Amino acid sequence: MNHKSIEDIRKKQKNFFQSGHTRPVLVRAQALRSLARVIRDHEKGIFEALSKDLGKPQFESLLSEISFVREEIKHTLWCLPQWVKTKKVPTPLTLFGNRSSIKYEPKGNTLIIAPWNYPFQLAFAPLISSIAAGNTVVLKPSELAPQTAKVVASICRLVFPEEWVAIIQGDATVSQELLEEPWDHIFFTGSTAIGRKVMTSAAKHLSPVTLELGGKSPCIVDQDSVDKSTVKKILWAKFFHAGQSCIAPDFVCVPRSQAAQFSLLAKQTILDFYGKNLSQVLADMSVMVSRKHVERLVDLLKRTQGRVDGEIPFDLERKYLAPIIVEDVSWDDSLMQEELFGPILPILYYKDSADLLARLRQMDRPLALYVFSGDSQFSDLFINNLSFGGGCINQTLLHFANPNLPFGGNGASGMGRYHGHFGFLEFSHQKAILKASRWFCLPLLRPPYHRSLIKWMSKFLRFL
Repeated sequence: MNHKSIEDIRKKQKNFFQSGHTRPVLVRAQALRSLARVIRDHEKGIFEALSKDLGKPQFESLLSEISFVREEIKHTLWCLPQWVKTKKVPTPLTLFGNRSSIKYEPKGNTLIIAPWNYPFQLAFAPLISSIAAGNTVVLKPSELAPQTAKVVASICRLVFPEEWVAIIQGDATVSQELLEEPWDHIFFTGSTAIGRKVMTSAAKHLSPVTLELGGKSPCIVDQDSVDKSTVKKILWAKFFHAGQSCIAPDFVCVPRSQAAQFSLLAKQTILDFYGKNLSQVLADMSVMVSRKHVERLVDLLKRTQGRVDGEIPFDLERKYLAPIIVEDVSWDDSLMQEELFGPILPILYYKDSADLLARLRQMDRPLALYVFSGDSQFSDLFINNLSFGGGCINQTLLHFANPNLPFGGNGASGMGRYHGHFGFLEFSHQKAILKASRWFCLPLLRPPYHRSLIKWMSKFLRFL
């Protein structure tokens, strides 16, 4: 698609938005209900597309893609009438005689650039928020998940006219062309490196941005929590979708005294989850998105100074890499230099919590943090003293599934929040309104000013 076509679509959407069609709450709700119905009708095609693109097991597709989007629509429809209401807020005594409120209005023409790792969920979740807020949307699905992109386009075309929601497909060149246009809001999910480019492009037009990025999310295990339940939760989160989740535990920190026990439990858990024959593509585990991604991870494994038992089971042609535990990894190891985004779990050992906290503070702020401990003082030490997007205590990933919790990063892991009400707010402009009586007037506030008034005001403000 050439730049002129993109510009034409944006202008068409701008005219549609200015016509006021997207503003009525009933129109937004009707569109979301239609979207839910069409998604239900296309469920089989969604499963097939995700399997072709990413080798996703059907259960993972249902849990993390289809069901998630359905619940987001359901939650939004239930709460939207309350979200759009003008919110009355207190007015200070110094503004006696006035009333204050916040009105929520749509930002306008929005751009959503979706990633490949959850190509259905991470296309529709922000789209739902934008539609709920009353905007138009240009959605760019990932070219690395082409079959899912086709299904996303088919669903949107059945629900929305192009002047409301337009699907534009293509590679990184198309994304760059899209970013050259002035948007009222840009929502990007992807890597930190590309996030910087998105923000640079947005700055040219002063377009507000939401960046959902990633990073090396730590998982910390206290000495009282090295048990089978903890290990299963960690490995499930790590190997779900072959580790291609922005909030997957990137590495796990274990007390040195419990290292052998944790490794033993981890290896046994892999056998329980996937069986003994890891050299073959696993029925209950996704493959990698591309051969290039497998090659990158295998190269990191070959350069690690950590301990890997046996050969590395992988298949370039089938884009497969087996779940791998790497023991005794150092902080400056090759596996610790970048986000892994794959089924590799490095295990780092620590002596005490203070030393571990100091180490983690030297890293970029992660998108997620997980702490396993029966001691609230231990978990509070990390929760209260580390900055991160969100996380769990004695659990993994599931904070993402609660629409009442904001989701987003901090610093290098992103900016902005969405899900549920937070998504509605992200795509809305909050307009501040102060209303006074037509007849009420404070003559003391107008010239000529008197020195006695200044003294009186100073005393009054100190009293308040």
